[in-house]
Amino acid sequence: MGLNLTAASSEPAPPCWRVVGGRLRARSCSSQVASLPCGEVSRPAPVEACRLPGVPTPGAVQRKPLQGKPMQAKPGRLDVRFPALRSFLVGRVYATHNHSPAVRLALADMLAELERSGEWGLDAGAGQKKMHPRLLAIDISPNATVDCLASAEALPFRTASLGLVVSQEVVEHLADPWRAVAEAARVLKPGGRLYLQAPFVIGYHASPRDYWRFTGEGLEQLLASAGLLIERLEPAVGAGSGMYRIAVEFWAVLAAAAWPRLYLPVKALGVILLRPLCFADRLAASGSAAHRIPGGYFAVAVKP
Repeated sequence: MGLNLTAASSEPAPPCWRVVGGRLRARSCSSQVASLPCGEVSRPAPVEACRLPGVPTPGAVQRKPLQGKPMQAKPGRLDVRFPALRSFLVGRVYATHNHSPAVRLALADMLAELERSGEWGLDAGAGQKKMHPRLLAIDISPNATVDCLASAEALPFRTASLGLVVSQEVVEHLADPWRAVAEAARVLKPGGRLYLQAPFVIGYHASPRDYWRFTGEGLEQLLASAGLLIERLEPAVGAGSGMYRIAVEFWAVLAAAAWPRLYLPVKALGVILLRPLCFADRLAASGSAAHRIPGGYFAVAVKP
């Protein structure tokens, strides 16, 4: 279900959209930039052009080029020759932090509450997923599910206009995660909630950069700096998943030291053979030291 609203719809338009002549039009709704269209906004962290439903993104996206090149392994051609295999191994087996039982339950409760309230929410850094019809998807890269091209560090929404902001393993890729959390707090209504998830024990993964890792205490400070009150803070995935991700990278890196083209084949093999380590999550979760090496944390915080 997309944002195909019409003027006759009884459902209100999202905070960054308006209905004109039966068609949904994008506009900037930030109090800082008044009535400028999203594609014309210029701020210290630029907001790119909003994508109109059914209409290609207007104009080329202009961003400050990244300085230098991200660190990369020198893999073989496994990901090029077998893209479907790579997609399956990464999305369904290896990178599953966003789909752990604890994460699914927490998000299901928050999305159900959003639907009951009739408010709009935001998925900041959505990638290629559309989590819920009332959750607007933003990202810095265009794709079919993105509603607006924008940076999480400069959201094109009115202050106090949203009931929920979701950020799943995005802040580690931002040069200034404090600014991103402050922006999330700004656009939330009083009583609105932020779901913030970040990795802790995990290897380097550039998208397009990889800057940070967060302990539970780190997330506490990040949220407190934006004036948000934490309601819930716990591991998203446990020690088994943390060990799994590190072990897979460990053997792939050793193999690449012998021959760079072995990195991806050995990593793919490790993704499959070492997967049983993840089953240790439940066992480790019952101990008093569960917080020491989890794969990551999530927090639910409310705007007072």
